[in-house]
Amino acid sequence: MKSLKRKLVERLRSELEVTVPFYSRLLGVKYGRIFIRMQKTKWASYSTKTNLSFNLAALSLPSNLREYIVIHELAHSIEPKHNKDFWEIVGFYYPDYKEAEMELKRYWVLIERNEVWKKLREIRC
Repeated sequence: MKSLKRKLVERLRSELEVTVPFYSRLLGVKYGRIFIRMQKTKWASYSTKTNLSFNLAALSLPSNLREYIVIHELAHSIEPKHNKDFWEIVGFYYPDYKEAEMELKRYWVLIERNEVWKKLREIRC
């Protein structure tokens, strides 16, 4: 199981090393480091040090939702709060963001109930 988790981390990191720089340039923002963790309550987060943390479980999402998560988190470098300005930025780069938000909630429930993801959460690498 540990080797599976490592391979999943490598796969997500490989994708993010392309997606994050692309959207970073598109939004005209900079970011620090990229972390991949088994977050318990979020798909991703953006820190005040400009670091991005992504939930490994995002790998189970369709690629368009992973892209949405990247856009959402990078938008926090322009507007830290989920206010009107933030959603206008997100909507400019991902017009269907409301649907994406609803889909992410549905996927969260499915992943929380999935036995494999539960076991992966317990493993430290």
